[in-house]
Amino acid sequence: MEKGISRRNFLTGALATAGVAAVAMTGCSPQTASEGGSSSAAAQSESVSLLTQTPAWLGEAPEIGEDEIVETKQTSLLIIGAGNAGMTAAATAADLGLDFIIAEKAGQVAKTRSWYGAVNIEECLEGGQEVDTIKLNNVLRQSFCGMNDMRVVRVWIDESAEMHTWMRSIMDQFGYDVNFDGDQGDGRGGVGIDMYVPPIQVNYVAREDCSEEHAEMARNELLEEYIGDKGYQVTYNHDLAKLVTDESGAVKGAIFSTGDGYV
Repeated sequence: MEKGISRRNFLTGALATAGVAAVAMTGCSPQTASEGGSSSAAAQSESVSLLTQTPAWLGEAPEIGEDEIVETKQTSLLIIGAGNAGMTAAATAADLGLDFIIAEKAGQVAKTRSWYGAVNIEECLEGGQEVDTIKLNNVLRQSFCGMNDMRVVRVWIDESAEMHTWMRSIMDQFGYDVNFDGDQGDGRGGVGIDMYVPPIQVNYVAREDCSEEHAEMARNELLEEYIGDKGYQVTYNHDLAKLVTDESGAVKGAIFSTGDGYV
């Protein structure tokens, strides 16, 4: 890549999906021992149900005629999914004053993954710790069997600290402080084998000056209010039916199923 990707320029293309920002917002919420039993079985059942209900598009894309389109919307940037990555992308686009639409199939923003990973942030360095980025890069490449796009991993390793500083400033406005987990445990990462577990996990806790309303809101809900204050809103009940591509195969738009037809 001749031009580096940053929070400021990764959105300058004609269209971005939520997956672009996904690496910058990965992490997992801790589970207690009591949560690991029946709840995990229920979660697995729910996941299987969702998989069977959602088309995989492993064959031909669905045919949707022009006469089935009830409305056409134009935008410079399309963000699909109001989840962890999508709401982060929307907040960035709002900061930049871009013309964008964020389309979500449900009637509310997706649940927030409370923790995210950010490399060599201020809180980490101030605590006398440092992530070995070469080792982290190698561990991730091994984990993906070398089949992932390592350029995306490098963007996260190199620029997630900038993302964190930006996110921290937003959360601070709502009365939240950073909770940085610098405990790397015993180096086994919960999988029972020796591995490199870098100190990267971050979430947020409400301060005493946090309003009661905001203290009850998840990060994605706070980001929805954040973009709302800048004049934007999430477009709900838009379920992705098909991506629209040009002759080269590049995505130039999408068709969504709504309760009133295709948009």
